[in-house]
Amino acid sequence: MSKVAVRGTLLDCISNPWDCAQEKQALRFIPDGVLVVEDGKIVESGASSEILVKHPEAQVEDFSGYLIVPGFVDVHLHYAQTRIIGSFGRQLLEWLQTYTFPEELKFTSKDYADEVAAVFFQEMFKNGTTTVQSFATTHPNSVVAFFEEARRQGALALCGLTGIDREGTAPDAYRDTPQGFYDGSKELLERFHQVDRCLYSIAPRFAFGSTHEQLKMAGRLAEEHPDCWIQTHLSENPAEVASVLEFFPDCQDYLGVYEKYGLVRKRFVAGHSIYLSEDEFRRMGDADASVAFCPASNLFLGSGFFQWDRANHFGVRWGLGCDSGGGNTLSALRTLDDAYKVGMLQVVTSDREKDEESLRLSASKALYAATLGSARCLDLEQEIGNFEKGKWADFVILDTGGSSVLEFRKNGARPSDSLEDACHQFFGMMMLWVPEVIRATFCKGRRVFG
Repeated sequence: MSKVAVRGTLLDCISNPWDCAQEKQALRFIPDGVLVVEDGKIVESGASSEILVKHPEAQVEDFSGYLIVPGFVDVHLHYAQTRIIGSFGRQLLEWLQTYTFPEELKFTSKDYADEVAAVFFQEMFKNGTTTVQSFATTHPNSVVAFFEEARRQGALALCGLTGIDREGTAPDAYRDTPQGFYDGSKELLERFHQVDRCLYSIAPRFAFGSTHEQLKMAGRLAEEHPDCWIQTHLSENPAEVASVLEFFPDCQDYLGVYEKYGLVRKRFVAGHSIYLSEDEFRRMGDADASVAFCPASNLFLGSGFFQWDRANHFGVRWGLGCDSGGGNTLSALRTLDDAYKVGMLQVVTSDREKDEESLRLSASKALYAATLGSARCLDLEQEIGNFEKGKWADFVILDTGGSSVLEFRKNGARPSDSLEDACHQFFGMMMLWVPEVIRATFCKGRRVFG
């Protein structure tokens, strides 16, 4: 691949804004910046006046006047639910039975899985997402289709065979077996893990749907493959939590079920984690495990509010998940809109002890959550998340005046005028999101949208 220099206003995070005395210390802002890309990776970044003369052979792509941020990282969703996104009126367990399982049963067909995977990745790129961790279904075809499309597109993608075998929690035709889950996961793992940018996630769907025998197999896979990820669901809905404790009466709480099978460790990513106790948060932090915060689905399904101030207090890494189709969007920016509102509602409605400042999601905190924070949630911060040299060249070109309202709101300012203007305009895009704000998306330095 020839060397390319992408010019525009650069904005990325170099640290966690929650840990900084002043939030702006977490940001790197270059008004007239350039990313030099070769062989899919960032060779150098900085002020264009300094960088371009060092790379005279580079082909310049000029996005002056636009804001360039790292590609968004989605740590939790369900690509197989793309066709049922925005389905009306159910909470979690009823929603699964009414919409999810009938749709996911169609993934016995490889042709159907291929069709959905192709649409899914194009929609991800249209929304600026370049890294995604997704659930599949209990059918190997669903995993094969996902990884094959990810390889074609160059996306960084995590996925794995979904495990669910408990009678009564899913249709008989959908459920697998403990041995089938182990054997299928093993075969797919050996075929795709660390091939191109594919990474394997061991994926028992949730303790509600897995028996002791299946979770034991998941633990065996985790022990045999410590470099793999583990993704599941945790404490999403009160009815789900109550049922899990009935199924596993020897466990003190929901997290304790996963601990029992050796799953809670680094690269364990638990979706939702809404109803965790302080002790569960502490144990998550001690284990270096992570949470996927899914505000769109938590609001859409009426599940509840994730307490990220408690996660921060106990050192629990967390990232952003659109969680489609329970979430009603595939956009990270629109999901940040919901995240902001989740934080603000907790400031005024929760009577627990809380860090009100932590719960106000500013532009810098939102950008961190969708990029470097989510990369750290996935233990991938050495590869993605900001514009450091040697990282994958995944980035998004944002039009901060992508609608008439956004343009009017700018009041003539450009994102390059100051850090304050860039942050003001980023916050506006997440609160007033329209598709037109995504001007272009680059994956491994290749334009995949726009």
